[in-house]
Amino acid sequence: MAEGGEEDPGQGPTGIDFGEFYPDQVTTVSAACRQDRHQELRRMLRGRDCAPRSADSAGRQAIHHAAQTGSFRCLNILLDLGGFHP
Repeated sequence: MAEGGEEDPGQGPTGIDFGEFYPDQVTTVSAACRQDRHQELRRMLRGRDCAPRSADSAGRQAIHHAAQTGSFRCLNILLDLGGFHP
């Protein structure tokens, strides 16, 4: 917990920083975006067997990974999906 009783955003409810143990845990959607696998991303979104807005252990969503790696096709797919807020 941070000062004032606020939960530290890098820590879980137990106060353990899981990012320390799992520094690069990403969702399958984020992994597809990192590798510009846009056809796989479309398949996952059609099947609704994914959570495109889920965050990884560092708080990044698939849209962040797509932008960071220059995966513009995945980025456009996610932007068309909508619902991403700063």
